[in-house]
Order: sequence, then structure tokens, then C-alpha cells
Amino acid sequence: MLTIHIKKVINLSAISFLPITLLLFTPILIGAEQATNTQQSENQAQPVAKEKKKLPFAVNINALSESANSDEKFWVNLDEEKLLVLKYWAKGKIKRGNLILLHTYGEHSTHARLVSPLTEQFSKLGWQVFVPNLPLEDYPFKNEQKIEESTTAENENADAEQTQQVASTNSSESSDTQKATQEEQPPIPSLYFFKDGKAFQSLFSNYLEQLISQIQPKSNNLVIVANENSAYWILELAKTNQTISQIVLLHPQLPNNVPSELKESFSGQTLPVYVFIQDADQSSAFIRAFDRNLWRTPFQRINYNNVSLPKVELENYNLSKMITGWVKTQEKN
Repeated sequence: MLTIHIKKVINLSAISFLPITLLLFTPILIGAEQATNTQQSENQAQPVAKEKKKLPFAVNINALSESANSDEKFWVNLDEEKLLVLKYWAKGKIKRGNLILLHTYGEHSTHARLVSPLTEQFSKLGWQVFVPNLPLEDYPFKNEQKIEESTTAENENADAEQTQQVASTNSSESSDTQKATQEEQPPIPSLYFFKDGKAFQSLFSNYLEQLISQIQPKSNNLVIVANENSAYWILELAKTNQTISQIVLLHPQLPNNVPSELKESFSGQTLPVYVFIQDADQSSAFIRAFDRNLWRTPFQRINYNNVSLPKVELENYNLSKMITGWVKTQEKN
């Protein structure tokens, strides 16, 4: 009887000890679960860091710098951006001055269609040639503007909804912590580098301003030869920069999402200008503006289809000699 009694005591003790054990460990388990939920909520609240969009070019500028067969090369620094400029020495017997050659959209400063042959021709004719590598016109066009704005709005709404969900889950957090989390969230990145055409124009003009200031040696002649889209972007600087002496527009065209009439761009223009028209339809806005005499200068010449512009052959100096002769005529007058 004694043995049986002892067993009963032991069993009762074990049974009574179990609730006490669970009671002791329950706060630890609950605390671990709350910490896990808080960590998950914090992970959801932390935005994913996205790499800053880089200034776009048609080719890799570092690879272009290494492969370019120029006499010199240097960089123009604009805030966080750097832009490559290729320099070619004047190799002719007569020194003509300085010339900046601007390629069109989608090409680069050693492109074989027009830039490369003209660079060599002008250099041999006595010009010191500078060829900047221009960025792409990376901004929303008219038919894409609404899509860009709609996408940004959807992202902002989704971000706001996520913030509200996180705030309700983390109701135990203080208001200061919630405010700090919201302030740390980065802005929604745009699909494009430039907000609009005006932003691209600003960088383009600043780029050329910096380039002109770095040209050495200086000369009485500083001619800018602009091809297709670049013929439009150079107009703003042509009105304000006193160093430019002549402007040459090769097959000028309007970029996307810019005013179709050039009254404002032509107003105040007084520099000598030489225009080469390859296709009247594509250059119609420029032709209308010149026909209205909006560009006021006695040294104005428009050449229709006398020179082939889709591609310039290295052996054919017709275009480069016509431009050089035109500048020489002004020097005599």
C-alpha cells in the first residue's frame, strides 16, 4: 500500500507542474512571434533602392573614348554628368579657325555616315574641329506623356496604400518612427532621363557653353555645323553666345514634342547662316521660317539638294569646301 501511495504523489506532482511550465514559457513565445511580425513589417516598409538613371548615349562613351582616333579628347563636366569631346588639329596650310560639328539623334561623334568624313575633311582644310558626343533625346513624346503620368500616379497610389497597410500592422510603433520611415522613401523614378524637351534643351545648351569656354586656342571664327535634330537644339545658344561667328544647318529637322513653328526660336537670330536642304518635307518648318524672314542677317544662304546629305563620301570635299568658301567670303566683306 505504501508503494502505491508514493506513485500517486509523483503523478500528481508532474501533472500540476505542467501548467506552470507553460505559463513561464508563453511570454517568451509570444514575444518571439511579435518580433518576427515586426521584422516582416519593417522589411515590407523598407523601399527597394533603385539605381539612378544614367544619361543615355547611342554608344558607350568610355569605349568610344578609348577607340576614337582623335588628336586629343577631353571631358565636359555638368553636375554629376560627364560628356566626351573629340578634338582634331588643323592640318591644312591655312588656319581657318575653330569648328564644332554636331551629330544627329541616334548617332555619335565618330559615326561613319557624315560626322567622320566631314571631320577629316574640315581638319585637312585647316579647321580645328571639335566633335562632342551628344546624349539621346530621352524625354516623353506627346503620345507617351499621358502614359508616363498615369504610370507615375499608379506607383504613387500603390506606395501610399502600402504605407497605410504597414502603419496599421505596426500600430505599436510611435508616430515619430512612422514619420521617419515615410520621409526615407525615395521618389518614384521616371521612365525617362529628362522630364521634357525643355530639360533636354537646358543640358544641351549648357554642354555647348562649357565646350566653347574650353576651346583652345581661340580664333575669330567659331563655326557650328549642326546636322538634322541638332539644328534645332543649337538655335537657343546661337542667340545668346557671342563667341559663335557662323551657323551651318545640314538637313535641319524638328525633334519630337517641340513647337512646330520656329517663330520664337528664329526671333532675335542675327548670325550668318548657311542652310542645306535635302528633303523639303522634313525641313518644312525651317523653310517656312526662313521664307518669313524671321532670321535677320545679310549673310544668309539656302542650298536645295545640291549636296547629298544622307551620306558623305570621304573623297568628296564638295560640302566642306562650300562651307569653308562661304566663311572666307564673309572675312573679305
